[in-house]
Amino acid sequence: TMSSITEQPGNQLPPPELLTLTKREWEVLMRLAEVPTNAKLADLLCVTPKSIENYRSRIQDKLDLKGPHALVRYVRQHKPLLNQWY
Repeated sequence: TMSSITEQPGNQLPPPELLTLTKREWEVLMRLAEVPTNAKLADLLCVTPKSIENYRSRIQDKLDLKGPHALVRYVRQHKPLLNQWY
């Protein structure tokens, strides 16, 4: 989990805004770069596409990202660190 990783010495701590994400928001965030559509991601996580839209919107607000592709771009750019923190 994120808390056990951040407690280990030598690991870089995540930015504070990432600490505000819920467990489900982290799940959505971590799969965004791999799952191309909200519908497919919704099927994978057993929720509705509208729920995925809501999660994406909340994540973008928390990370202060603008634009429809900003979130996927963020995940792709930071994937190694996100994997460490997740």
